[in-house]
Amino acid sequence: MKKWLFLLVLPLVFLLFNCAAPVVPVTYDIQGTVKLWDGTPLSNVTVKAGTQQATTDSNGNWSITGLSVAVTVSAELDDYYIVVSGTVSPTKQVSSTSTINFTAYSETQDFAGGNGTQNDPYIIVTAQQLNNIRNNLDKHFKQIKNIDLNDLKNKLDPLVSNWEPVGHDFPVSPGPFTGSYDGMGFEIQNMVVLSDVDDYSGFFGVVSEANIRNIVFTNAHVEYDAFYSGIFAGYISDSLIDKVIIQGSFISKSTHVGGFAGFTSSSTITDCEVKNTQINASGDSSNYLGGFVADANATWFENCSVNDVDIIGPNSIEEVGGFASSSNISGFKNCSFNGTIDATGTYIGGFAGYIEWYESEIGQMNFDSFEDCSVSGQIFARRNPSEMSGYVGGFAGSTISSLNFINCTVEMDIQVNFQSTKIGGFVAGISGEGEKFLRCSFEGSITANDEFMDIFGFGFTGTKASFEECFTRFDIQALNSAEISGFLGMTDGTDISMKNCYAKGTVSSGDGSTTVGFIVMNTIGEHPSVENCYSAVEDIDYGFVRNFSGTVVDTTNCFFDSSISGHTNDFSDALEKTTTQMKSQNTYTNWDFDNVWTINSAINDGYPHLQWEN
Repeated sequence: MKKWLFLLVLPLVFLLFNCAAPVVPVTYDIQGTVKLWDGTPLSNVTVKAGTQQATTDSNGNWSITGLSVAVTVSAELDDYYIVVSGTVSPTKQVSSTSTINFTAYSETQDFAGGNGTQNDPYIIVTAQQLNNIRNNLDKHFKQIKNIDLNDLKNKLDPLVSNWEPVGHDFPVSPGPFTGSYDGMGFEIQNMVVLSDVDDYSGFFGVVSEANIRNIVFTNAHVEYDAFYSGIFAGYISDSLIDKVIIQGSFISKSTHVGGFAGFTSSSTITDCEVKNTQINASGDSSNYLGGFVADANATWFENCSVNDVDIIGPNSIEEVGGFASSSNISGFKNCSFNGTIDATGTYIGGFAGYIEWYESEIGQMNFDSFEDCSVSGQIFARRNPSEMSGYVGGFAGSTISSLNFINCTVEMDIQVNFQSTKIGGFVAGISGEGEKFLRCSFEGSITANDEFMDIFGFGFTGTKASFEECFTRFDIQALNSAEISGFLGMTDGTDISMKNCYAKGTVSSGDGSTTVGFIVMNTIGEHPSVENCYSAVEDIDYGFVRNFSGTVVDTTNCFFDSSISGHTNDFSDALEKTTTQMKSQNTYTNWDFDNVWTINSAINDGYPHLQWEN
């Protein structure tokens, strides 16, 4: 073949292999129906799919053909809120053949749909429908979209407020809210409450025997000088509350102010949260201030939290608590406070100001326990000048009677600016009968900016109590005439026991102060039982115990670091050890390093620590 002929053939072959048929786009069709909540077909609804649209016929049917790319499908009709059937989403994305059914809810009727029964609740999609629940207090409701209460501003009086609390106290007609409400996780936005019903202020005034869940309150504002106020409710009794969130909100005034509720009784509250909110007792009559609840009475709280919250009490208050100002025969599991408390009060606590137990009536819940609860943040406290003494504690200001604290931790910086105040890293004053502290701790700083302060790394007790596997790690700074102990202070050693506990930190104080590594006491008769404990506290007067009565306290397998204490004075038989010895496991004969203790040079500065800390 001639060379020029071969060259001619190659381009022809190349052209043959590149003459494939053009790609034809794959198309698909979608269709469906639109019906009212009761199954009635809805005609003249516009259904949009990308750039195409269709209108439903008299049977509520529609179809769109020839779609070639993924599209978002929605349905629209004036005065109706339309969602994809079986969900609360108003749109759906599709990319192939699909049947999409929509359900339409009225925006102009008293309720969007439903009959108000438990199986067929009233549907709420507008602010006016939400407002109508006050006329149906024993009915059942479901919210299926975010609701802005600013839409009600021109419908309620006074105009500066947009919400009146729902539910009255017995026996006032029409009574409390007793139905159920499922917010489906949607928001109630911009609520403003500047009034009360029967001395109760909040979204609900009074709730009783109700079941309420899945509501989010955003940017709520409650400010009225009622008796009980909370952003969610003023008063809750005999109810189940679950997954209610308060966020970005503000509450003030009232005698009892709580970020969530003013008062709770015989109720169960789970998985609820108050966050990014300010609780401010600016009212002259404010006496009880709590980040979650002011007065918790016979209520079980589980998985509830107060996060990034500022609690402010500029005037003199009786009780202030990061979670609860006051707790009576209530239980708390996996509950927490994180934030700042800046208040003047008699009893101030990072979790609760005042905790007590009293003989319960027949049929009432009977428990007082705090399990897996935690506190973190800052406390700036001042004693109520009208009172002779004050109590400030990282977890609680004061506790009374038989209580149990299990796996509860405090990480706080505490600053107190008024003399004659007891300060406890965990609890300032224990005056119960047989209170038990198991695996509890305080870590942080305590600063006393006045004279005559009593400061205890863990707390002070005047009656029987037990402390097991507890610890304190601290930096304590005080002025003149302070009394300071690394772990505990006491006036009576009867039935007080400490086992497997330690105190570690630094102390700085002024003239006339008494500083002790572990226990400061004034007991002539019964002494506490102290076993397998140690102190490693810098710059103190007494290595382990100071007993003002002068008697020596017997201990079992206890030690203190004499290298850093600065003194070897002591009123116990605890053994002095150097820092090197204190960091050696061989020192701690008969201690349980299999189940209780552990030692690691990289943890706790090499001193022994408790296994549960890990």
